[in-house]
Amino acid sequence: MPRKYDINIEGEIGYWITGESVRAAMQPYAEREIKVRISSLGGSLSDGLDVCTLFRAHSNVTAYLNGMVASAATIIAMGARRIVMAPEAVMLVHNASSFLFYFERVQKEDIDDKHEELKQLNEMLTTFDKVIAEIYSKRTGKSVEEMEKLMKEERWLTAQEALEYGLVDEIDNYEDTGDGHDGNGHGHVQCTRFAGATAQHCKRANYH
Repeated sequence: MPRKYDINIEGEIGYWITGESVRAAMQPYAEREIKVRISSLGGSLSDGLDVCTLFRAHSNVTAYLNGMVASAATIIAMGARRIVMAPEAVMLVHNASSFLFYFERVQKEDIDDKHEELKQLNEMLTTFDKVIAEIYSKRTGKSVEEMEKLMKEERWLTAQEALEYGLVDEIDNYEDTGDGHDGNGHGHVQCTRFAGATAQHCKRANYH
């Protein structure tokens, strides 16, 4: 019997997949375990952190990582009580990033303003990197410095590597199938659109 998921998180984090939408999808399952399938390349750090906190607060979420799981999607997974990764899946953790759009004519007086904006952006991304590394550190039991090094490498991890780092709890053996959950799709959260950020509008930063 095929495994039934209560919530599917697929596509870009930050448009349809937000803290608000996931919270609504979780409401029917307040009193029991929630099985969440995650297959996403990431997106908004803000929403990733929000959903991570929602999963931690519920305290009985099992995340199943399928396909390519990266960036903000991995942060979402860190909030689960248990993380199960498909043997054919891959995971990517990396430093935070944002977009810069500077297609404009400037005079020398403008350069100092741009420099200050870039300095502020650098400080913001440094803070985000520390927060992200601490989340991974808490999950794995490894030092923040070790997680920062892994994030800087920016490479795809196999399921076995993710298990060895402690980023997941087990590699899926597909023996845990139907469990009585309705699996009717009411908890489906899907997104194919992108919510971006610029240096001037970086409150919604992207870990992408």
